[in-house]
Amino acid sequence: MQRIQWKISHKGLIVVAVPLLFEIAFVAGLVGMLRTADQQALELTRSRELVSLASDLDNTLAYAGYALISWKMVPSERLVKRYEDLVAHASKVRARMKDLAQDRQSRQQLVAGVDEACSQVTFLTSNFRRPQDSSMLFLMNKGAYLGQIQRAYGVLYDKTQELIVDEGNVQSGSSNLATQSKSFIYTLIGLAVLFNVALTCALAIYFSKSITRRIGVLTDNAQRFSKGSSLNAPVTGDDEIASLDRVFHKMTTDLRETEQRKQDFVSMITHDLRSPLTSIRTISATLAEGAEARADAEDRQRIGVLERSLDRMINLVNDLLDIDKIEAGLLVLDLSPTNFQEVLESAIESVRHLAEHRDIKITSAADVAEVDIDQKRIGQVLVNLIANAIKFSPRGSTVSVIAECDDRWLTVKVIDTGKGIPEEQLNSIFDRFKQAGDGSAQGGSGLGLAISKALVELHHGTIGVESSADKGSTFWFKVPLRQQTGEN
Repeated sequence: MQRIQWKISHKGLIVVAVPLLFEIAFVAGLVGMLRTADQQALELTRSRELVSLASDLDNTLAYAGYALISWKMVPSERLVKRYEDLVAHASKVRARMKDLAQDRQSRQQLVAGVDEACSQVTFLTSNFRRPQDSSMLFLMNKGAYLGQIQRAYGVLYDKTQELIVDEGNVQSGSSNLATQSKSFIYTLIGLAVLFNVALTCALAIYFSKSITRRIGVLTDNAQRFSKGSSLNAPVTGDDEIASLDRVFHKMTTDLRETEQRKQDFVSMITHDLRSPLTSIRTISATLAEGAEARADAEDRQRIGVLERSLDRMINLVNDLLDIDKIEAGLLVLDLSPTNFQEVLESAIESVRHLAEHRDIKITSAADVAEVDIDQKRIGQVLVNLIANAIKFSPRGSTVSVIAECDDRWLTVKVIDTGKGIPEEQLNSIFDRFKQAGDGSAQGGSGLGLAISKALVELHHGTIGVESSADKGSTFWFKVPLRQQTGEN
């Protein structure tokens, strides 16, 4: 079964949408439970009001009876009015109780019993208040009629108590149910929050793990490309990362092909130029000897210009060949225990004619004994740095070379007193064909520092520069005193 390949935008939508849908479903369920809780609360309120009304009804009719008895003992219109007001209030209470009892059949039956008992009490007491309007008092004696009223009150009390007890049971059940519902809702909210957080984290981890793993492949490919190593296998899928990886692989292939064509072209040109330039240099030396023999000053001057131009071209070809070897990984260091003082003196001697021509003094100080280096290549680095310092120093100044070492590193500094390097060029000074300031006017190829950097890094060292405007520059490099076995 083919695995579904989600795009990053789809994964992000899932991470947001799934927890959101869960929250919507949870809120909908919570709303339903809250509605149920509201209904329970309404039922509890109705029951409590019904109990209150039943007690009020019982008390109202009892007060009406007391008012009637008082009236019989002390006739007063105020007591009659009190009785009538209480009976009217009892009628309103009975009507309200009937409204509250509409939702349950058992409640309707209990309220109906209370209402019937109220009707009986009201009927008997009203006849007792107006004996002239009723023939009942003529059929029985007064004591028997009062006994009938008393029994009616007893029935009313029993009916109201029966209703109160039943509603008390309802309230107890509703209260317990409300407490349980509240506890359940709180628990559910806590669990839902934890579940939603866990779900969001799980989705984020699941999708981000895939994304970061694949981005890690792209990062590793970028590092491999910078080191010239082969790339990882292309990332599978149809998402944005896979598309980016395919573009990166294609770009890498195109760049490497272009670089290879460039290297092939440079290699062909330099190899093809080296032999004829050497031949021309030999011929120019012969011509110079002839001009010297003829004592022809004009010819010697022209041949001198030719020789200097040839030297520059030969140096450029050699630099290009060195760069070509380094980039192709074909340059192998010949490491051996070497007296660094001798290497330094040899390098200074190589550029002494240039220093004398510009009236520049070279001083050196080295407290270094034996180091593990490629004598020829470190000598080449020294010659490049000292020659650059000479070219960019004013006439009559001094170039200093200082070599120091500690337990692990050999540190060499070449200090000049020239104009310095502009700050914006410091980060690119070691790039190929980059020259500081008016370096092109000094006759350089722009490859010396790039070659020096590559050679120092082949020794597992570092190289850098410190410079201030109008205060000169300090080029330095560090290489280990002892190279590890098997490393070049």
